[in-house]
Amino acid sequence: MLKDKLRLKDFTLGSWLMSGSPVIADVMATAGLEWLVIDHEHTCTDFHQIDNLISRIQKNKIEALVRVAKNDEVFIKKVLDAGANGVVIPMVKSLEDAKRAIDYCYYPPFGKRGVGLFTAQGYGYEFEKYVQNHRHQTTVIFQIEHVDALRDIDSMTQLEGVDGFIIGPYDFSASMGKPGKFDDPEISQALSAVERAVIKSGKSLGYHIVQPDTHLLAQKKSQGYSFFAFSIDYLLLGNSLREKLNLIKEGL
Repeated sequence: MLKDKLRLKDFTLGSWLMSGSPVIADVMATAGLEWLVIDHEHTCTDFHQIDNLISRIQKNKIEALVRVAKNDEVFIKKVLDAGANGVVIPMVKSLEDAKRAIDYCYYPPFGKRGVGLFTAQGYGYEFEKYVQNHRHQTTVIFQIEHVDALRDIDSMTQLEGVDGFIIGPYDFSASMGKPGKFDDPEISQALSAVERAVIKSGKSLGYHIVQPDTHLLAQKKSQGYSFFAFSIDYLLLGNSLREKLNLIKEGL
């Protein structure tokens, strides 16, 4: 289970679904990954599609997470009720943001999540079982993608209920006025401060390797990162196609 791997800081590898395609979800879910994140923040994927994708992914015996559109009670509640194994919550920039997110993910008395009877609760027939187990089975990951998070990162890492922190490199660099300039010294310094705080806390540190760069993954792993979202569906498809086409053209 991903939540256990994050607790132990074991290496774990997943990827990202942007297209909303159930066919691509099936293909990726059978490729050897351990989990897939369905993106709801930057895509046209709606709740009906998310509900379907969760089932398609889980039938292949891997975990389905959803990056919700924002740190919002309704978004988080709906995808967890649909049976998602966990959520990635974007733009967690403060201790207040972090506490609110945890409240939205868990039932009272630990949190403040509203109670409903849908897929996750077996449509009411497995409600008691879900209530007893959800805290130990729901994966909650905060996405650190804004420089403002540095102010409260030490406090956020001490919170019970969050399993890991994943860096969103594009938005983090953009928040400093330098989108995509990952090698800029100022950005590198800020990211290093996040890394040190998370690693010191004992929480799991993750990175979204947006471009499918295995060398970058190895580098980040050596720096203490333990969980990785490796690229996104259409970049994996597009890069592979371009590579093969170039080989064909060179051969001709």
